[in-house]
Amino acid sequence: MKNSTNIEQLPRSGKSPKRRKSDISNNQTNTTQKRLKKEPNNVNPPAPAPKVQTPDQAHRTEIVQTPDQAHWTETEANESSPAPKTMAQAESYWDHYGNTGQSGYDEEIASSIDEDVSGTIKRFIKKEAKEIIIQMQQHELLTKMKTNPITVCDYGCGPGKWMKKLDAAFKQWETSTSIVGMDVSKNLCSLAQAELLSARVEQADLEKVSDVQKVLRSKLVDFGVCANVLIAPELSSRRNILTSIRLTTKKGGIVIFVIPSLESALYTEWRWSHSGPTLLDPDDGEHIQSNNGNDAKNILSGCLERDGVQTKHYLKEEFAVVLRQFGFRVKNVGKSSYNWDMEFGEDVPEHLKSPGPGPWDWCFVAEKMV
Repeated sequence: MKNSTNIEQLPRSGKSPKRRKSDISNNQTNTTQKRLKKEPNNVNPPAPAPKVQTPDQAHRTEIVQTPDQAHWTETEANESSPAPKTMAQAESYWDHYGNTGQSGYDEEIASSIDEDVSGTIKRFIKKEAKEIIIQMQQHELLTKMKTNPITVCDYGCGPGKWMKKLDAAFKQWETSTSIVGMDVSKNLCSLAQAELLSARVEQADLEKVSDVQKVLRSKLVDFGVCANVLIAPELSSRRNILTSIRLTTKKGGIVIFVIPSLESALYTEWRWSHSGPTLLDPDDGEHIQSNNGNDAKNILSGCLERDGVQTKHYLKEEFAVVLRQFGFRVKNVGKSSYNWDMEFGEDVPEHLKSPGPGPWDWCFVAEKMV
C-alpha cells in the first residue's frame, strides 16, 4: 500500500468497524472512511470512520497535511470531510491505531475470528490444517524424504488477531511451519509480531504482487487467510489483490476468505427498520433515513455503506463465481455469525434482542486449482 491509490481502493487490514444501523441507508459517496469498531482481520483498508456515537458525541477523522504527507487526527469535522487520497495517508492512518496498542485497537476495530459466535472460522482452520498435515505425513511415508516447511500466510494481518490461532492449528506438524503476516501499517505489523514472536511480519501492499512475493521470500503458500480485505468498491483493487493471492498460493493450496455478506446487510436492514415497533419520532436515534435514490444501485453493486464507508458486500453465489474466475475451487462455505453488538455496539435495540439469527460474514474455504 504505497502508491497514490485513492483510499477507497484499499482493502482493510484485518480490521473492520462495528456495523451500526444500516449498510444501505445514508449514502455519502464523498465519504471514504473505513468501517470501524467491531469488525473482521487484514491489509490495504478503505479508510476507517470512527465509532458512531450520539449526534452530540460523534467525532470524525480528518486529514491534516504535513510537508511530506497527510496525517490523521481525531477531531470534530464536517460530514463531508474527504478521506485520505494516497497510500502514505492510509499507512499513516492505520499507524495511528497501531500506536494505541492492542487494547486501544480493540476499542475501535473488531476481530471476526474472535467475535464469530458460530465458531465457523476456527473450525474451518482446524479442519484444513489437519488435512494438510496428513498429506505431508503421507508424502514423507511414501518418499522417505522430509517435506519442506509448511508456509502459512495471513494476507492482511492487522495487529495479528489470527496469528496464534494459525500457529496452534499447525503445531502438531513435526517439520517446521513458517507463519507469515503482512499489512500496510508498520505499527500494526509490530503489534502482530508481538502476538507471535516466531512469525515473520512485514509491511506490504497486497495490490502489488512483487510486494507480496518479497515478504514471502518468493515461496508459495500452502495455507492462507484473507479476512475482510476484499472490500474496496473498486473492482480493479479487488482483482489486483486476488491476483496477488492466486500467484503466491501453490497449486492445491488452501485459502480461507472472510467477506461481508450482502444477504446479511439486507437482513440487518429489515430487522432494524421493519421488524420492530413503529418509530413515531423521525429524529429518534433509531430512525434510518431511506429512499435517497441510491439504495437500488448500491444493492445491485453490493457496495453498501458501513458507517459512511462504501464497502463491497457479496452474495454467496457471487463470490463462488469470483473464486472460480481466479482459479480457485470452493471446498466449503459457511456463516461467520456475530451477536448484534457487532452491528450496534452497546446500544442494541430491544426488538433485536428477541430470538433469531444475528448478522454474519461469509467464510469460504478455497483450493487453488490452476
